[in-house]
Amino acid sequence: MPSVLAVAGGLLTALATLYALAALLCRPRTRASPPARAPVTVLKPLCGAEPRLEDNLATLCTQTHPCYQVVCGVRAPDDPAIAVVERLQRRFPALDLQLVVDQRTHGSNLKVGNLINMSAAARHPWLVLADSDIAVGPDYLERVTAPLPDPAVGIVTCLYRGRPTGGFWTRLGALFIDTWFAPSVAVASRGGGSAFGF
Repeated sequence: MPSVLAVAGGLLTALATLYALAALLCRPRTRASPPARAPVTVLKPLCGAEPRLEDNLATLCTQTHPCYQVVCGVRAPDDPAIAVVERLQRRFPALDLQLVVDQRTHGSNLKVGNLINMSAAARHPWLVLADSDIAVGPDYLERVTAPLPDPAVGIVTCLYRGRPTGGFWTRLGALFIDTWFAPSVAVASRGGGSAFGF
């Protein structure tokens, strides 16, 4: 028989999930568009040729934003992601798509070190950081940068959803993102993000 604490915990989790869904479904669906779209650089730290890497990166190559640059970075000169980026450079020759190969480390977090190495190649004042497993729609950059002209805005983030690539573990990872991570962020944003550590 479940304990009182287990039942209470289950009820609280169910209520939090319902609140998160209500917050997502009932919020206004207005999309702000910036008066002038500032040039933006997208930093994509890479490590290996993971599943869907080329498809995910290609979604950034067809953005409707008028002025943007994509900088992909790897640490190792033999990283298989290099071939993927080079193929995209050939497919999208008009795009400002840079590849940075830099083995320097900056602390113990290799991804952050990769971002630091890539930042030297950034040509624009606004930076968008996007993981290698993120696929986006064609208006992603316009939407994510729309709030930036407001002087009260200093940083922007957005939710994402999981897409399994096949197999049990990727389905479990996508399930975690969609049913735990995303609702938690929605609850935090409705309840005052700083109270939740955001």
